Amino acid sequence: MEDYSENAFTPIFVSASDILNLRTATQFRFYVIYIDLVCLVSLLLSIFTIRQLRAKQIFNKSITHLLMASLVYGNVHNANYTIIETWSLYRSYYYSTDSINIMFTNEECVLLHITNSCLRFLYIAIELALNADRVIVILFRKYTHCYPTIRGEVLNIIAVIGSFALGWILHIEGYPYKGITTTSCFRETDITINLRSTNLTSYTILSASCALLDCFMMWYTWNDRKHSSFDLKSKYLKVEQHYSLLAVSLNSLLQLLVTFIYTISMYVLQEMSKTNQELGSANLLRWFYTTPYSTLLVPIQISFFIQWIGNRRKRRINHVTKESFTQESYFNKLSNSWS
Repeated sequence: MEDYSENAFTPIFVSASDILNLRTATQFRFYVIYIDLVCLVSLLLSIFTIRQLRAKQIFNKSITHLLMASLVYGNVHNANYTIIETWSLYRSYYYSTDSINIMFTNEECVLLHITNSCLRFLYIAIELALNADRVIVILFRKYTHCYPTIRGEVLNIIAVIGSFALGWILHIEGYPYKGITTTSCFRETDITINLRSTNLTSYTILSASCALLDCFMMWYTWNDRKHSSFDLKSKYLKVEQHYSLLAVSLNSLLQLLVTFIYTISMYVLQEMSKTNQELGSANLLRWFYTTPYSTLLVPIQISFFIQWIGNRRKRRINHVTKESFTQESYFNKLSNSWS
């Protein structure tokens, strides 16, 4: 886990002119406007996808509940992140000549920063809840029709409690750190890279756990659906579980990919900043924070699976209907030939 010991964070001394250049740079101001637009588009796509999930019963009730929760939590995270960056943008204009007040103290940011950290954990924890629901379905297939809505709600509550508990535990000792200044409330310090304040280890472990679980369950259900079954309901459940799991698994793998890109880019930039300090500036770091892009891609991916699974079901129904009509006409002809 991250190092939150007494000496983990030390103030970084930068000249007043460097601070003003950093905080009033066009790159920073453009980024805030750009990311606000990304979060707005993500919100609109999420609303559209939630309406689809409610209108079309593609997934069972527990998965539908958790997928909607995932979309909601992603946008709550975006709202928190937008507040953080927009507040920073406001200060860059209002205190454009004041190198002290233009920066944030760690005491100012305590609530926003911890909330942002907890929401990032929650965004991954809800994916673990989706995976847990799929494990329950696989292990207790005969009883999955019992209380599916309650199952989704319970897993959702566990994800919320667990992620916020983890976020507070990681910050509870010695926080806030006095004497630390930052360009925004996103990290404890981000004038130059400080990986101790990013919780990268925790995010990577959670995402990797999702990925391993996803791969195992996809392999299991793929092989399980090949086994012959004379029970039509059992056969249908196997196929339904496979495609539902495929949608959930690819959604979780997307979270892993996004977190992996963020993690690797932070480590690479930290190493590069040792020889070129500009590569560790906060204005550059912001562009590699990938969670808002994830919240943009997830509703698109879910909408795609809603359409794909829905169209596949229609084709199967049409195929079975045609077969039924063909058999009926065959026996009618056979009956007429004997009359």
